[in-house]
Amino acid sequence: VVGLLGGRKQTKTDLLLFFATDIHGSRVCFKKFLSSLGFYGADVALLGGDMTGKMIVPIVHQGGGRYQAQVGGQEVSLPETEVPELEGRLADAGYYPRKMERDEYTDLEAHPGRVEELFAQSMVSTLRDWNELAEKKYAGTDTVIYVAPGNDDPWLIDEELANLSR
Repeated sequence: VVGLLGGRKQTKTDLLLFFATDIHGSRVCFKKFLSSLGFYGADVALLGGDMTGKMIVPIVHQGGGRYQAQVGGQEVSLPETEVPELEGRLADAGYYPRKMERDEYTDLEAHPGRVEELFAQSMVSTLRDWNELAEKKYAGTDTVIYVAPGNDDPWLIDEELANLSR
C-alpha cells in the first residue's frame, strides 16, 4: 500500500525494520536508536556495527577540587562539580571519559599497554550500560533489537555481545 509522497503504509502483515550504523560510542545516538522503534513504529531494530568509540579522554585530578582534560584540542580546567556534566557531554559525543588521579595518568603515559586495557574495559562497560538501557526501556515487550559489530569494532566486542545475548 502506497501512501502520501510514495511512502509505504504499514499493513498488519508488514515487518518494519529500523537500521542504523556508525554511532561510534555516542550515548546520545544510542538513545535515539532505542527510541527509533517507537518513533517510526518499527517492529525490529538493527544496529549494524561501528558501535564503539574512538578514544578515552582522561579527566585528571589536579588537587584543590580541580580537574583538567584535553577536549577538542583545548586544555580545560574545571571544578569537581562540573566533571559529571563534562563526562556526559563526552559520552554523548562518543568518547570514553575517565576521571583519574595524576598518578594513574602518569602510569598510563609510562605503560601504553595499560591504555589499551582501559580502552577495552571502557568499550565493554559502555556496551553493558547500553544493554541495560535497552532492557529497561523494552522490559515486558516483544521488541526485537539486533546488534552486530563492524569493521571499526575490535574483536573483543563480538565475545561481549555474545555474552550479553545469553
